[in-house]
Amino acid sequence: MVEIDDLTVMFKIDYYDLTLSAHSTDPADATQTVRVLTVMLAEEY
Repeated sequence: MVEIDDLTVMFKIDYYDLTLSAHSTDPADATQTVRVLTVMLAEEY
Protein backbone atom coordinates (compact mmCIF):
# COMPACT_ATOMS: atom_id res chain seq x y z
CA MET A 1 0.00 0.00 0.00
CA VAL A 2 1.05 3.54 -0.70
CA GLU A 3 -0.47 6.73 0.66
CA ILE A 4 -0.70 9.69 -1.70
CA ASP A 5 -2.18 12.83 -0.14
CA ASP A 6 -5.39 11.52 1.48
CA LEU A 7 -5.68 8.43 -0.72
CA THR A 8 -4.45 4.93 0.04
CA VAL A 9 -3.53 3.01 -3.10
CA MET A 10 -3.07 -0.77 -3.19
CA PHE A 11 -1.20 -2.66 -5.89
CA LYS A 12 -0.15 -6.19 -6.74
CA ILE A 13 1.80 -7.94 -9.47
CA ASP A 14 0.64 -11.29 -10.83
CA TYR A 15 2.68 -13.66 -13.01
CA TYR A 16 0.67 -15.51 -15.67
CA ASP A 17 1.51 -17.93 -18.44
CA LEU A 18 1.41 -16.59 -22.01
CA THR A 19 -2.27 -17.46 -22.43
CA LEU A 20 -3.19 -15.53 -19.25
CA SER A 21 -5.16 -18.55 -18.08
CA ALA A 22 -2.95 -19.76 -15.21
CA HIS A 23 -0.06 -18.65 -13.07
CA SER A 24 3.37 -18.99 -14.64
CA THR A 25 5.38 -22.06 -13.66
CA ASP A 26 8.59 -19.98 -13.72
CA PRO A 27 7.93 -16.26 -13.04
CA ALA A 28 11.62 -15.41 -13.60
CA ASP A 29 11.51 -16.65 -17.22
CA ALA A 30 10.28 -13.75 -19.39
CA THR A 31 9.78 -16.08 -22.38
CA GLN A 32 6.93 -17.87 -20.62
CA THR A 33 5.60 -15.19 -18.26
CA VAL A 34 3.31 -12.18 -18.58
CA ARG A 35 3.32 -9.77 -15.65
CA VAL A 36 0.07 -7.97 -14.79
CA LEU A 37 0.00 -4.94 -12.50
CA THR A 38 -3.27 -4.21 -10.67
CA VAL A 39 -3.73 -0.80 -9.03
CA MET A 40 -6.78 0.11 -6.94
CA LEU A 41 -8.00 2.55 -4.33
CA ALA A 42 -8.10 0.93 -0.90
CA GLU A 43 -11.53 2.45 -0.22
CA GLU A 44 -12.98 0.55 -3.19
CA TYR A 45 -11.59 -2.81 -2.10
